[in-house]
Amino acid sequence: MEVDLPSDALAPPWLGVVVSALVLASCGGDPAVTSGRTGVSEPELVMLPVVDQAARASVALRGHRPTLEELDAVAEDPEALAGLVDGWLQSEAFGRTLRDMHGEQFLLRNDMRAPYPSEGPLRGTPAWEVYLSSSEEPLKLIEHVVMNDLPYDAILTLDYMLTDPIVAQVFGLPYDEAGPEWQVSRWTDGRPMSGILSSSALWNRYRSGPINHQRRRAQFVSDALLCDPIAERDVVVPTDLDFADMDAVNEAVWTEPGCVACHQSLDPLGALFWGFRGQIRSAEVLEAYGADCRGMFVPQSFDVPPEPLHDLCYPLRFYRPETEDRWWELDLRSPGYYGQPAERIDDLGRLIADDPRFASCTARRFWSWFAHVDRDDVDHDLVVELTRVIEESDFDAKALAKAIVTHPRFLASHVAEDDGDSPDDPPVGLLRMRPSQYQDSIQELTGFTWWITAPESLCGSTCWGWVDLGRTDTWGFRALAGGVDSSFVLDPVYETVPTGALVERRTAAEAAGWVVAQDFAQPAATRRLLTLVEPDTVDEGTVRAQLAELHARIGAERLSTDHEEVDRSYALWSGAHALHGDPARAWELTLTALLQDAHMVFY
Repeated sequence: MEVDLPSDALAPPWLGVVVSALVLASCGGDPAVTSGRTGVSEPELVMLPVVDQAARASVALRGHRPTLEELDAVAEDPEALAGLVDGWLQSEAFGRTLRDMHGEQFLLRNDMRAPYPSEGPLRGTPAWEVYLSSSEEPLKLIEHVVMNDLPYDAILTLDYMLTDPIVAQVFGLPYDEAGPEWQVSRWTDGRPMSGILSSSALWNRYRSGPINHQRRRAQFVSDALLCDPIAERDVVVPTDLDFADMDAVNEAVWTEPGCVACHQSLDPLGALFWGFRGQIRSAEVLEAYGADCRGMFVPQSFDVPPEPLHDLCYPLRFYRPETEDRWWELDLRSPGYYGQPAERIDDLGRLIADDPRFASCTARRFWSWFAHVDRDDVDHDLVVELTRVIEESDFDAKALAKAIVTHPRFLASHVAEDDGDSPDDPPVGLLRMRPSQYQDSIQELTGFTWWITAPESLCGSTCWGWVDLGRTDTWGFRALAGGVDSSFVLDPVYETVPTGALVERRTAAEAAGWVVAQDFAQPAATRRLLTLVEPDTVDEGTVRAQLAELHARIGAERLSTDHEEVDRSYALWSGAHALHGDPARAWELTLTALLQDAHMVFY
């Protein structure tokens, strides 16, 4: 696919990401503040100007910069920022941010694996829609908990789930066609209800292979929810153990000190998940429908006994209560939670919610997402501070998010120059938009979403239909832009990478062409960006006024029409107009530049 801008596009040096990033990083700000440690002399943090603080908080919470009205409000009254943050925490965009955060941290958005196939009641449903519904099921529940002001630990204890029509058909769930698209429902296959711990999407993502004995699911619990991954403990594994001898391995997990160090915690956790199937593959569903859903399915594993093929046709039977005691048949450890008794996953949910590690891990994960730092690199003092916010607010995730985006370290520009020592708790520094934030910003500014549809000749047994290139990896560019594909790329990239710049470059060009055509096709009052000019406007004063407004909308910069940045943008616009003789074409090229400029991409 061609990724270059049109050959006649003008790309002045001021567009350079590195140079612009350095300019942004060196900006001044509001008065300096200390780190707040009692009795300890710490280097002072120089705060960003309040308008830039608002821009950073808005991008963090909503994925896009403030509106012009919001910028003017904080410019007139810096105290207005707290109220704006409160409003942003109630927005639909913050709910989307919550899904993006948990989708990445729990590695749930994984379109590299084929979704459930479009067979039976789903015949004719595009695979993209099936994938979106199935992967969003636990994420919608998390969003529901936070946006309805329930305690965050309710994600582990709720006695209901959320479903849309597709998930309801896949698993045979109650669904009211007259109700909202995503609505409260309950699993009907006998599984205990325990928030996301009851989720089919979660446990079909974290599959249990033939001899895994549910340990991968236990590892997810210890890692993602407690930030204490059992499998990463520093233990000595015997070098003379024959791992091809299953009897020897099973004996070792009971007797070898290096093995026992992990398995005495891991196996009791895993035993709580035995009611869930190890996995359901798309190929198995296709095989079942190929046999008209009649006969028996014999899995390639002794973990799960044979079952009727109709359990692999919609509605799928992902939980089998009769297998809950399978751990006993395989001579594994009995269910438990770090030495505490537990019988099923509803016990597990309550035990995790009461575990102090869950609160501190939540603090780590939230700061990690907003500040673009690896979870394990969040410093201890900050974790303690944010954990206190969670506990004292009765697990209010909105209070935690507000504490983060209004924290001095989050809103600081740099350390005061006269402080020679490096601080133990430095500011987060310049942040680069995540791929999801960039796509959200493009959509909010221009209304553009980069959709394509796969040719039917490439569909195979499952046709994807229309796909959002910014939010998928099978057909799109999410991982290339610095995100994760939850299959091969498991950690985001926070720096500028060549492929990310290419994705932004092409997206900007496509979005610019789209918004210019759409804006000039309707009255100025209903346009998104080009509200001050018409297709034939060439008057310099009017063009400069439009450019100043674009700088405010795209980069949160309130500039005068004779500001040097507007001068540069006007030079680009006028050069493109002189080259093509078409004002609309000049706006396309100018917006292509602005939508990938550092003032857009960094915050």
